[in-house]
Amino acid sequence: MLFDSEDSTSEYDDDGESSFSDLDMTYDDERMTDESQTDSSMSFAWSDVERNQIMHLPFTKSPGLPIAITDTSDLLEYFNLFIIDGMISMIVTETNRRVCQLIEGSTLKRRSSLNQWIDVTSDEMKVSFAVFIYQGIFQKPEVELYWSTKQLLETPCIRQIMTEMHFTLLSKYLHFVDNSSLPETTSASEKSFWKIKNFFDALIERFSTVYVPEQHVATDESLML
Repeated sequence: MLFDSEDSTSEYDDDGESSFSDLDMTYDDERMTDESQTDSSMSFAWSDVERNQIMHLPFTKSPGLPIAITDTSDLLEYFNLFIIDGMISMIVTETNRRVCQLIEGSTLKRRSSLNQWIDVTSDEMKVSFAVFIYQGIFQKPEVELYWSTKQLLETPCIRQIMTEMHFTLLSKYLHFVDNSSLPETTSASEKSFWKIKNFFDALIERFSTVYVPEQHVATDESLML
């Protein structure tokens, strides 16, 4: 039998254990040698840099608002500084285009919401943006409550400027780019960003144009979250 003999020599006897220990020591020596070689190849020395070697970019802008504001009490005028008509027109065009693509590419059911679609205009898009901003200030647990007729919950100003159905359709099919023009992307997050990239770039350009900050700016950590 294989395990009957007590006199038989096994690799797990004392001699075997010593041989494993030798192997471990050899492995440790080789690893330490490799690490020392790696450390020596990556070695560097810190040194002081003279202040006159640091390049300071000149600040040539004039801080403040380079664009004149006619009525400082008119909130809509501030909105129009950042969201210009060209940006609204782009969103209108792409939203209507997206709905047309969906209608042409599928067989609509009788109760499909697309059957109720009417091409949106620039004025209607501005109204929908106003509703978005209002909802951010006066928050309710459900979107439908903004169109509630109950005295305790109603928001009459919202019902007066846009119907619930129209707002729901706009929110559902809101689009910023032609899907057929999207480049090849490697991830879902990259694809999602490309869907708003044109609007994002236009918005950043407007922020850079409308206001010039002071030379020294402190960024609060909460803005980086």
